[in-house]
Amino acid sequence: MATSNVDYSILYKVLLVAYEKAIRDVLGRRPKIVSMRAYEYEMKMLLEYAKDKLGIEAPKTTSLGELTNWCIDFLSKMGIISPETIKVLSHDETITVQVTNCPYVSILKELKQEHIKEGITCPIVGCLRALLTILTNEKFEYELQEMKPGEMCKVVIKKLKLRVT
Repeated sequence: MATSNVDYSILYKVLLVAYEKAIRDVLGRRPKIVSMRAYEYEMKMLLEYAKDKLGIEAPKTTSLGELTNWCIDFLSKMGIISPETIKVLSHDETITVQVTNCPYVSILKELKQEHIKEGITCPIVGCLRALLTILTNEKFEYELQEMKPGEMCKVVIKKLKLRVT
């Protein structure tokens, strides 16, 4: 039987773009809460798969910077992003990241054309935020600070004071 050399990361792109479009069709201009929760489910399943099938486990660290870097490496290993896509600019109480060469740029271009400025979701940062939420058992929120579709986006991820149940 012949094996396929399909790049399965394209499935992530197709599914995440389709998901973002469908959720906006159903919920309108502000699907962020549902989107964030969906990425949490997705990342939880991906972490379980990585542990069971690939032997990849999250580090036991309290350093938000180390954990953020591990999460970015994990997303890269799983084919969701390429390593050069996201760069951590700072990580103390908040995490500031810059996304370049975004494979999901079509979503942002559509939002910009529709003049949507609030509640913007991002598949890359959505997945990163979900991993941080799962691995720290803390609630994180993110906000797009700067958006230049096709060039770069700057996003701040911050920890909220609520505990995740």
